[in-house]
Amino acid sequence: MPDELFNDASWLIAAIMRGLMTFPDETPGVHEVLSRIAEQDLSEKMFSVPQAQRLPGCRHLPEAVAAGLVVSSDLCSAIATIEDRLHWTRMDHYADEVMGQPGFEDNGAYAEIVGPTGFFAGDDFGLGLVLLGPGMHCIDHHHAAPELYWLLSGPIEYRRPPGSLEQVGTSNILWNKPNEVHAMKTGERPMLAVWSWTRDVDQLPVLVSS
Repeated sequence: MPDELFNDASWLIAAIMRGLMTFPDETPGVHEVLSRIAEQDLSEKMFSVPQAQRLPGCRHLPEAVAAGLVVSSDLCSAIATIEDRLHWTRMDHYADEVMGQPGFEDNGAYAEIVGPTGFFAGDDFGLGLVLLGPGMHCIDHHHAAPELYWLLSGPIEYRRPPGSLEQVGTSNILWNKPNEVHAMKTGERPMLAVWSWTRDVDQLPVLVSS
C-alpha cells in the first residue's frame, strides 16, 4: 500500500503542476508556486503516510470534485483516488464564533499534500486542497505567506479592500501577496481549490474583522 499511495500522491502533485503550467507565464503566483514545488524533495525516501482523517465538511467533496472535472479531469481523478487517505484538517483559526457564522467549521476543511500533515514535510512550503461549503463567508484576513488558489469548483465571490466582493469563476487563479487583506464567499455550490503557501508557512492568518 505505501508504494501505491506514493504513486498516487506523486500523480496528484504532477497533475497540479501540469495544470498550473497551462496558465500564461505572467499569471501572478504560478511561476513562484511551480518553482517552490521544484525545490522540494518529493522522493520516495521523504514520503510518509498521513494519518487519514475526514471531517463533516468532506461531505461536499463529491459535488465539488465532480464539478472540477471540467477544469482538470486528470487532477480531479487524482483527488478522487486519494482523498480518503488525506488528513483533512478543521480550520480552527476560523471558528464559528469568530466568523460569526454557525456551522462554518463543519462546512470547511483543508488537506496538505506537502506540509506537516501531508505526504511530504516540505521546506517552508505548503501545497494542498481547500474545501468550503455553500453559503460560507471567509471574512477579511491576511497572513505573511504569499498564497495561491486555483479554483476547481465554484464560482465564488472574492474581495481585496477597498473593493467589494466580485464573482470569480472556476479555473481562475487567485494570488494574495504577503499580508494582503482578502476575503471570499461561496455561493450555491461548494468551492474546491488547489492551495499553496510559498513561504512563511508557520505564521497563522490574522482576522481583520468579525
